[in-house]
Amino acid sequence: MAEHKRTITSISWNPQNQDIFATASTDCRLVVWNVAEQKIVAHLHNIKSPPCCIGWNPHETDEIAYIYGRGPLFIWNYCPPGGGAVSKHLESTSFYSIVCLFRWHPKKIGKLAFGHVDGSISVITPGQKPCKHYLKPESVIEVDEEDPVTCLEWDPLSVDYLLVSNVTNGIRLIDSEAMSVVTSFNLPSAATKVHSVAWIPSAPGMFLTGGKF
Repeated sequence: MAEHKRTITSISWNPQNQDIFATASTDCRLVVWNVAEQKIVAHLHNIKSPPCCIGWNPHETDEIAYIYGRGPLFIWNYCPPGGGAVSKHLESTSFYSIVCLFRWHPKKIGKLAFGHVDGSISVITPGQKPCKHYLKPESVIEVDEEDPVTCLEWDPLSVDYLLVSNVTNGIRLIDSEAMSVVTSFNLPSAATKVHSVAWIPSAPGMFLTGGKF
């Protein structure tokens, strides 16, 4: 990681190649690493602002996306035939709230979910009208405050369900097609803050949370 000169903001492993991962940093650089060969594969220097989140396209081995601010999402093809080209994801524009993170859908090609600082989520599905800034937590709709999205995880048992956590509001299971809340999970106390969520591979339908109590 010595290639970066400042704080690393995001790390992502290539889902199709276990030896490849990418990192982003506040030095406005994106670097692709090869663990087996212990070397840098590629690096991108001309990023205007530090990416808040990066993620590999699960259906394209050599494409990694990054985003900062209100978008758009940028897609970097770091290998030939892309030859290091960077393109904009045209539908991921016109967000009015800063993006905290995004997640590619592992099964539906091109589908994306975005979490925002104001607590809302956006879902983009190829061939459909984008759903932007839906499902802001009820606790912040009528007041002037924000409840940022801290985690997004697609349900491995469903092609439509998305697990969403917010700092204060807790965790909700969202139907990304109907854009509705399927289930809300109550936190142990009002002081509990959720910062991460992960599905348990060996226990279908169960997940773990990490946060501050």
